[in-house]
Amino acid sequence: FQNQEKAAIVRELASFVKRADDEKKPLVVYLTALGTVSGDTPYLLPADARPDDPASWLTLDDVLDPLRRGATSRLLILDVRPVRSPRAALPPADVNELIDAKLAAKHQAN
Repeated sequence: FQNQEKAAIVRELASFVKRADDEKKPLVVYLTALGTVSGDTPYLLPADARPDDPASWLTLDDVLDPLRRGATSRLLILDVRPVRSPRAALPPADVNELIDAKLAAKHQAN
């Protein structure tokens, strides 16, 4: 789908999971987005992200939670391109490395 706003992305993910469950079919989600890090949290930047408002950004849980609710097989492919603020004195942590670490921690917790 071509929705690029935060609320639309979360809504569509939930809709896809429900449809896959209803049809008893596996679900493959390919999500490409710009990503950044604030503190120790990786974020994906939807089209309506505001640079000064992390609440307008997608967290990893915003993406994973709808997918976790599904009963059929699911595959998530994240294609994240890191962005850095040109005004930053020091570059932030690499968003892809932090996503990998957070996903590994979630996997070990389950």
